[in-house]
Amino acid sequence: MLKDLIDTPILYFSKYIIRNKLEYYELFQGTRDTNNLEGWIIFILIGIEEMTEETISIISKIRDEIISMKHELRDKTQINLKNF
Repeated sequence: MLKDLIDTPILYFSKYIIRNKLEYYELFQGTRDTNNLEGWIIFILIGIEEMTEETISIISKIRDEIISMKHELRDKTQINLKNF
């Protein structure tokens, strides 16, 4: 986003929070009750790492599909052109 390559963020962090809702609320409450910031920070960092890996995997699959479709279209176009 900073380099204007995309117009919206692609890291869906709230998905991680939804998946780990109980732990999220427990750690959040822990920061309020006992000021345990370390557990909270570790939870957030693990979430960022997991969602980053998942996002990279999705992007790779999309890229692979685009390349596959590009090759398929090129091959079909060449076959059609040869028939004329």
